[in-house]
Amino acid sequence: MNSPRYRRAIIRELDYLYRKHGRGDLQAFLSAVEIYFDIPATEKALTFEVFKKSQAQIAELWDQFFQESTDLFDAADPNLFEKMQSLYKVDFRKIRNGAGEIITEEIRRSIRQGKGYEELRSRLLHRSLGEAQSRTLAITALAQFDNGMMFEYAQQGGVEKFLYDGVLHTNTRPFCREHLGKQFTLAQIRKMDNGQGIPVETSCGGYNCTHFWTPLVSELPKKGARTKKKVVSNTAAGTPVSEALSVQARGELKNKINRAMAFIDRTHGDGQLKLLPVVRMSRGKEYGRFRWYSSSREAVDIEIREDGAHVEMTTIHEVGHYLDHSGIGIRKAMSSMSDPMMDEWRNVVKGSKAYQKLKSVYDRGYIEVERLGIKEKIYSPEVRSHFSYLLSEEELWARSYAQYIAVKTKDPTLRNQLEQMRSDPIEGDSQWSDEEFAVIETEIDKLFTKLGWIQ
Repeated sequence: MNSPRYRRAIIRELDYLYRKHGRGDLQAFLSAVEIYFDIPATEKALTFEVFKKSQAQIAELWDQFFQESTDLFDAADPNLFEKMQSLYKVDFRKIRNGAGEIITEEIRRSIRQGKGYEELRSRLLHRSLGEAQSRTLAITALAQFDNGMMFEYAQQGGVEKFLYDGVLHTNTRPFCREHLGKQFTLAQIRKMDNGQGIPVETSCGGYNCTHFWTPLVSELPKKGARTKKKVVSNTAAGTPVSEALSVQARGELKNKINRAMAFIDRTHGDGQLKLLPVVRMSRGKEYGRFRWYSSSREAVDIEIREDGAHVEMTTIHEVGHYLDHSGIGIRKAMSSMSDPMMDEWRNVVKGSKAYQKLKSVYDRGYIEVERLGIKEKIYSPEVRSHFSYLLSEEELWARSYAQYIAVKTKDPTLRNQLEQMRSDPIEGDSQWSDEEFAVIETEIDKLFTKLGWIQ
């Protein structure tokens, strides 16, 4: 289930062999392979085509890996590279002779121009850095980026142990010989010293090291293991939703997010959701957002704004999006949009008075605001765009889900936040009255019963 995240380990080993035997020349690599495996002359042409296609696939995987890893950043953000350094623990302070500035410049350029990882690596390895040592530094920096990213993903996936991996060569360093093939926790890794002044976590044995860390996915809990922990409720069934959410925020924001998850656990369980980070939103005007990759459609995380007006309800709203995307019906798709399982819910929601009021604003294209006792009509393209968003099935689901949790738990905090949302002069109709919501609540009850999330 988690192995696609770690394909970089396989790619890096193939890439190492390619660089070692071919020095970037596919024909030279092929010649070395032909001699080693004694390939008949009659098969050389076919073998060359196979290798050519394989190398193109490796380049494509590198590009996809790099693109997925940088999709999370805004290219217009002036602090983009500093965030990457922080997130992936790339220690560019140790890069000497001006190579660090060149590496930083090339990575910034590649991300902002939408270039792929393979092109970035090619530019770094072929740009004139002055001396052979700088090439080593460039390779080391890329290895740091790869390893740091792997540790980030692995921690999010619940991996606790890592294998010092790679091939034993005649010139393998003593440090690598000592650790190769052994397992370590991240805490143990961070205490290691390779004697070269750069972190073992991201650089293994040091400059130009060909070894790497492999996350031991096999030691993760077996499929279904999460169901051993029971939900704390008389009606909720299945696995607590909170077990699929890794809260990485701190302080009061973390407390509020945890309270929101406790409300959800009290109401219903889930099936087999993958672990998803819940983090503090660092920038943006929204109160929260659920993010997923447009290419692979894999969920990324949930972001919550620390100074939002209703953090608990916002958290529940965004969890609703995650359930829509990964828990109900077809995985990696918003089931609220078309899954037959949600037909009845769609019918009652779109038949509600609140929905019709929102639609009337969208149809007429303006909103009414009162200033100094006088009502004004504000026409703007943004009005129709925003109300189109409010009328989308995924937003209708997330709002109805948040109200469902508030109604079921009867918690004063959630009820107060719900009333605040209802009292909004412009978007007040985005939530339903208690009377009108009763029929929607019933349909969600039916849906969750069918899914086995309540009993």
